[in-house]
Amino acid sequence: MAVTNEQAVHARNWGGVRSTYTAVFRGLTSWLRTAALLLPFLTTLARADPPQIDFVYFGDNDCPPCMYWRATELPKLKKLPEFAQMRFTHVIKPIRATVPAADAFPPQIRHLQPVLAQAANGVTGSPQLAILADGKLVDYWIGISTSRSDASDIAATVRALMAGEPAPRATCKKLASSTACLTPG
Repeated sequence: MAVTNEQAVHARNWGGVRSTYTAVFRGLTSWLRTAALLLPFLTTLARADPPQIDFVYFGDNDCPPCMYWRATELPKLKKLPEFAQMRFTHVIKPIRATVPAADAFPPQIRHLQPVLAQAANGVTGSPQLAILADGKLVDYWIGISTSRSDASDIAATVRALMAGEPAPRATCKKLASSTACLTPG
């Protein structure tokens, strides 16, 4: 049986189409295998819990700047949406005291005491303020004379941490004194 020219052209074209379909199918199969391998990872990223942000404030009523901050900046901070994204804790600490022992901390943050005591480095004075993300110190400072103690600045830091970004300003991991940072963040 003789093959006509038309049948030969058709066979060549079909062979080209078949090889194109085969290549596309193999590429799609490879892509699907890769996607299947990445799916658990991508799902984990999409469901990742936001960090636990702790804002710890040390001060007491023997400290006029502490009372001023609690009367002015704390109400402003409480009105911002970022306040609901963090755990605010007020730990009683007289002016001349260092960071108190763990038993003076509320139970929900007692585990943070060693990190906070190390950051304070034995420095006295109040108020002392700290921001932590997932139990890791982000910033520790003393006093209310800097913008770091402003409600808007604290909120900006919380916003950045919730977005997985670094703090939007210079930070301190360990105090040298009430006015100097030993270990910048």
